[in-house]
Amino acid sequence: AFSTWQHDCIGINARYIERKLKASRLVLAFFLGRELGRIRLGHTQWWYELVLSYVIKIPYLRNPMMQVQEFSHDRYGAFLESEALPGLVIQASGRRLLKQIDEREYLKRTAEYGGFWAVVSNFANTMPHVSYRIKALLKAGLLTVDFADAAEPPAQVPEEPATQKNNQ
Repeated sequence: AFSTWQHDCIGINARYIERKLKASRLVLAFFLGRELGRIRLGHTQWWYELVLSYVIKIPYLRNPMMQVQEFSHDRYGAFLESEALPGLVIQASGRRLLKQIDEREYLKRTAEYGGFWAVVSNFANTMPHVSYRIKALLKAGLLTVDFADAAEPPAQVPEEPATQKNNQ
């Protein structure tokens, strides 16, 4: 997203779009929501870009600022598209592998990710790790995951014969 003096514009990179637009709907909706959030939060204004151009020279001041931006944009995207997980996963894996990723397994790995060294390594990155972004959306209640279809049905208890029921 970017702004001119009188207009706000959004450009989407073609690497996230599949040939069948139906397959890309969730991803595009999430990315458009993120970019609308960028515009709405004022992250495309000239004065903000000016401040950012000075801060960009200082890595340990720039990175936390950029990471907070990413979390804010993700919140907008997840608020506008309730199924935001494919949009986040595509940033980690790419569009060609999106269909091959098991979302349940990915979320399980996301829950396990963390620790001291993961936090330390995150200081050097301008974007937070996708696992942290997913955790933040889950904690905020903006990303809901329904595992009802994945749960195994409970083992059925065999019914007692009718004669035993009558005796009791």
